[in-house]
Amino acid sequence: MLADSATATGCWSVLVVASNKRFISLYVTAAAPDGGYLAETYKPRLPKASIGKSCIRFKRLGDVDQEVLERLLRRVAELGPPTA
Repeated sequence: MLADSATATGCWSVLVVASNKRFISLYVTAAAPDGGYLAETYKPRLPKASIGKSCIRFKRLGDVDQEVLERLLRRVAELGPPTA
């Protein structure tokens, strides 16, 4: 039986990687320290990626700066899931 989403507790993914037909997508649910979306703060550092509020999309790994992605992943691990 599924728990009611309003009262459910448990684990929450802070980063999901998806290989889609045309893109590699990173879904980042960690919040930035200012309360905004962490993924959006990386727009200037990942100019070849399409970045929404919590999604970073790119065609090939070679299209993005891998050091910047590594910093993003480390930052996600530091911040953890958003709090209510």
